[in-house]
Amino acid sequence: MTGATAGYGNNNVGISYFGRLVYNFNDKYVLTASIRRDGSSVFGPANKFGNFPGVGLAWNASNEEFLKEASFISDLKVRVSWGKTGNNNIGAFQTSPLTYSGSPTGNGV
Repeated sequence: MTGATAGYGNNNVGISYFGRLVYNFNDKYVLTASIRRDGSSVFGPANKFGNFPGVGLAWNASNEEFLKEASFISDLKVRVSWGKTGNNNIGAFQTSPLTYSGSPTGNGV
């Protein structure tokens, strides 16, 4: 037989949602908050979705009055942020407790 293939297909399905809010006060202080929600068919049955929040703060120091006269600074921003990351790089059937990966007749020796 030519042109035939055997094996299992990999039909992983995923969906994502993303939202972001930015608040700018006086063009000096910036607060950013974001959320990403990912769902995947490879996640376990109790955890089909994962939530990944993030938050950041920034200070545009170059917009402060005491730095307006500093000709050697054109733009200075200090930023700090935190976020949660994740991925769905999980092999097929890795989250199923009913999957048996050994040989039903032992080790074949």
